[in-house]
Amino acid sequence: LFYTAVRREKRNYRALLQVASLGGTPRERAFDVDSKVSFSPDGKQLVFWRRVPDTAESLLVAVDLATWKERVVATATSAEPFLGAPAWSPDGKRIAGGLLRPAPNLESTIVLFDPSTGRRADLAKLPRTIVSSLAWLRDGTGILSSGLDLKTALTNQVRLHSYPGGHTSRITNDFNTYDALSTSLADDTVAAVRTISIRNVWFADVTGAPARPITNIANPENSLLNVAALDTGTIAYT
Repeated sequence: LFYTAVRREKRNYRALLQVASLGGTPRERAFDVDSKVSFSPDGKQLVFWRRVPDTAESLLVAVDLATWKERVVATATSAEPFLGAPAWSPDGKRIAGGLLRPAPNLESTIVLFDPSTGRRADLAKLPRTIVSSLAWLRDGTGILSSGLDLKTALTNQVRLHSYPGGHTSRITNDFNTYDALSTSLADDTVAAVRTISIRNVWFADVTGAPARPITNIANPENSLLNVAALDTGTIAYT
């Protein structure tokens, strides 16, 4: 199993550690790792993003699992910082990544990098959208993304982008938040972490008396946002 953890003596950096699936002592395999890793389909390499604050760049770094030698596959500039983690294609010929063009013309781009040359090809451009995770379908016919579309949603939803066409279709459409996508090795099942937010308004007396709820909402669809007190007897919300 591979996981990232903050170094105790260098709190601004994460290291990549490996531990046997049955337990044991973790071993550090890479330092300064700023995303989840993705493995090549032959199991011989992994890839991750690394930020370089001095140059305001992001490096797509591949690691040989036999020698643990690193090489830079591609570089993203400060004009398009990376989003989420890279995703290696099932055929090993492409590495998908999300790049964000900041406001005022905010736009996410799902980019495909050649693992050997670093050559870039754009698959899909998503205006006013912030992508958070990517995952390939196991047959290589599309890429799933989770992300926030500021035009149509309040939460991260799942979308499918066909490959090689780049056509985008929506998979989820609700008030939950979806992230950390992964796909099954055996079929077309998609896994995601789903977060359900249920929000209510409570009233707390400045004297220290116990707080009491003044709404009783039990589902995310009706949960409150942007609560404001208009006067001593009125609360407005969306």
